[in-house]
Amino acid sequence: MTFSLRADRKSMNIWLAPGYELWLEADAADLAASAVFTGTGAANNRFWRYYAELKERPWPQNVKQMDRQTFVNLYVKNNWYDSAAKAVTRDIFGKDNKDPYRQYFHDAAIGTFAAKPVYLLFVYASTLELSTAATDSLLQQEFPNWLQQNMRDEYVGSYVYCDLLLSPYSLHLQDMLPGRTTRLRLLDSIFTGKTHDRLLARTITFEFTREAKPEAIDYAVRYINRIGDEHIREQVLQAAAGRKQQLGAFGKGMMAPAFSLPDSSHRFYQLSDFKGKVVLLEFWASWCGPCKQAIPALKELREQYRHDPRLVVISIGVNDRNGKNIRYQMIRDQQMDWLQLEDPEGKIQDLYKALLIPRTVVIDPSQRIVDFDAPMPGDPRLAALIEQTLQAG
Repeated sequence: MTFSLRADRKSMNIWLAPGYELWLEADAADLAASAVFTGTGAANNRFWRYYAELKERPWPQNVKQMDRQTFVNLYVKNNWYDSAAKAVTRDIFGKDNKDPYRQYFHDAAIGTFAAKPVYLLFVYASTLELSTAATDSLLQQEFPNWLQQNMRDEYVGSYVYCDLLLSPYSLHLQDMLPGRTTRLRLLDSIFTGKTHDRLLARTITFEFTREAKPEAIDYAVRYINRIGDEHIREQVLQAAAGRKQQLGAFGKGMMAPAFSLPDSSHRFYQLSDFKGKVVLLEFWASWCGPCKQAIPALKELREQYRHDPRLVVISIGVNDRNGKNIRYQMIRDQQMDWLQLEDPEGKIQDLYKALLIPRTVVIDPSQRIVDFDAPMPGDPRLAALIEQTLQAG
């Protein structure tokens, strides 16, 4: 398995396997480049320092002005990844490496190098805001039949390979299909073998942290049962059962969990302070892209009800990865002049099952849950839900 280690806003990956007793010595300011591994498993994990050194290729600042072929030649098709794959096969996973998991992690490394240039091509297309058709044309020109040639079970140990297939590759394929299809249906229909099982398991497990409706769990179980690996299937089924049990104890019509949280001046507010009003809670963080994208719509909603005493809007800042000062500055810059509370340890976030943010929660005047996974600000369904709750009194 791949474990992500973070320190001082830096991160690196570590490979773990049964029987490993791995020791790592590194400078927190530059984890991967300074990493020295000892103990069982060290031989394979030398790959991560090698990979960190290879990754020191800064993304071009002028990519939007760069000629497409120049970008492709420099970052996609310069044989750099082929050379790197040969080098790690020789230097990291050669005959002197006696680790019993040598072949597994070697294949994961090769999968990483196979996926990386395609991933960069998608980043390039996104940066230039290319259409789906233009992106597909670029992909077919530079990597014709890449998926058919690289759908290999031995690559599933690579998080880069799996991340590419989950997003952006499968999202692109989803956009290319006529009509609408769910992500799970797409993954189930396109991928096979271990790749199929790993991608379905990762997607479904991730969805459990986001979905707040028991019926969504029931839908996912159909696809869990299509996972061929019995061990993976049972793990995901257990996760599904646990998540459904959680949701069963918390839902529409139940009392909203009480809270007492401070604002930036350390004045504490309780949910009970707003009894008799409709409460809109918005869980967010300054580092969260979708949260920031929702701010203009939230401002519009706040402005619409500014003089309506029946509705109160409360933003709850969680997990200050960037630090409070950055969030405070964003609040000032964006003129977010409604109540801003702090939940730095995520305790209230956990109570409201808001594991992924942004998360919008609507609470009625009697402080019962109306929807703890409400539509995002700007969605007409949220406006309708608020009006319906206000009218119900």
